[in-house]
Amino acid sequence: LIRTDPFSFTRPGEPFLGFEYGSQLVYAAAERLGGLPAVAVLAGMVIGITYGLLTHFLRQRAVDPLLAYLTVGLAAALGAAHWTARPHLFSFVAVVVLLGILEGTVRKPGLACGALFLVWANLHGGFIYGWILIGLYLVGSMGEMLMSPARAAWQERSRYYAALLAVAVLVTLLNPRGWDLHRHVFGF
Repeated sequence: LIRTDPFSFTRPGEPFLGFEYGSQLVYAAAERLGGLPAVAVLAGMVIGITYGLLTHFLRQRAVDPLLAYLTVGLAAALGAAHWTARPHLFSFVAVVVLLGILEGTVRKPGLACGALFLVWANLHGGFIYGWILIGLYLVGSMGEMLMSPARAAWQERSRYYAALLAVAVLVTLLNPRGWDLHRHVFGF
């Protein structure tokens, strides 16, 4: 792992934290296997997987096929500006996978959440957005718990989201930099 900045003219030798090292390794492996075309193919596959999973997610929720198509088409049109071979593409996939976990479509959600955030934290700093998304589900469930006559169900849902958030936060410490990764990402 690179510890000092070899890239910057204005900060040579300064401490460097490669917080997206996992995606750098993935892209480097693709480049070694097939050059720049392989990197482009990998990025295209990740983009395709993102929108494919989003379509699957919507169809699992019994969304009308035409509405699902229009929604995913709009998402693709809005996201197209970000279709570059960069680490953030992995966060796009992770968000859609996280939605499946939050909506309860995954067996063993605690294990799935832990595995997702373990990989995500080592690929891209967008895992913080995942924490925020879980937190929004938690706050929403707590609000429902206070206002709904079905308090017990919402209380159980709140515990579920709180447990997922705890897992998501703790497992992200399993990276080569530990807490330094979190300090660095929050520094942005």
